[in-house]
Amino acid sequence: MSDATVAPKDVLEAAKGKDVDIVLDMNGYKWTINGNNIQADNLKDINLAVDTDSDAIPDDVISELAGNNPVKQISLAYSGDFGFKASLTYNIGSEYAGKYGNLYYYDSTGRMIFQNAGAIDADGNISLNFSHASEYAVVIADYAVTTDNADNTATGGIATGDSTPIALYAVLCVMAIALAGIAAVTRKKNV
Repeated sequence: MSDATVAPKDVLEAAKGKDVDIVLDMNGYKWTINGNNIQADNLKDINLAVDTDSDAIPDDVISELAGNNPVKQISLAYSGDFGFKASLTYNIGSEYAGKYGNLYYYDSTGRMIFQNAGAIDADGNISLNFSHASEYAVVIADYAVTTDNADNTATGGIATGDSTPIALYAVLCVMAIALAGIAAVTRKKNV
């Protein structure tokens, strides 16, 4: 496809429901879409451009998620659900051969949600599955994460430097209001 990045609606519609693979060999990466994985009734042209050197996810979120493991971020040009499942194959780096890439997406609440994992081959290629466009992080590790052992809690909250236990203050405020109410009622009865 050279510099073209759009999967045309008419090609997706022609493949829908058939056991055929659409392979879109783009500039340095490849998308594979099986017709049986095309589910949407209202298909449209989908821009499948990929930025494999993105840094759109905040550093604190990445650090909380990955710890000391290397991370590669991916940004997809399209916004929203594809209407199909597709596999993205690209070179993440031969220095990671034999390891696994664990794919997480950065959701609208700022959480990192595990999607799937892929083995990194001897040349550094990895294949990961996508169904929608978002900001993604691939955490490279010696093991593959599964939905059973995924940690979807990384949010990278804003560090203020204040570690005061706010719940304790809230409880104390409620108790003070209750005591003030009791005192007011008792004073009214005594008058």
